[in-house]
Parts: sequence; structure tokens; C-alpha cells
Amino acid sequence: MVKLGFQHTLLTFSTVINRFCIEGNISQAVRLVGEMIEIGKVPNINIYTTLIKGFHIIRGY
Repeated sequence: MVKLGFQHTLLTFSTVINRFCIEGNISQAVRLVGEMIEIGKVPNINIYTTLIKGFHIIRGY
């Protein structure tokens, strides 16, 4: 996402991470969180909650 020139806001990251999770692509979501941290953005509770929900989706809970 950063490489594509998108604006680096928590909302942008959260939206994309949520979409990855909905699609069951949790590895991309986790990778994006790592990318956030690399550029100095701190994931908030909403992003961690989204990841947890994503893990539940792929596990079938």
C-alpha cells in the first residue's frame, strides 16, 4: 500500500486490513500491519480487533 502511494492514515490501513480479513487473506493483513509499524504508524485497538475477527473467519468460528 505504501509503495503504491496511498495516504498513510490509520483509517486507510484499517479499511484495507479489514478487506483482507473479510476475504480470508489474513497473511496479507498481517503483512500490512508490519508495513504500518515499519513506517512508524502504531496499530490501534480497531486494527487488532479486525485481525482477531479475521483469524476467526479463517478458522470457521
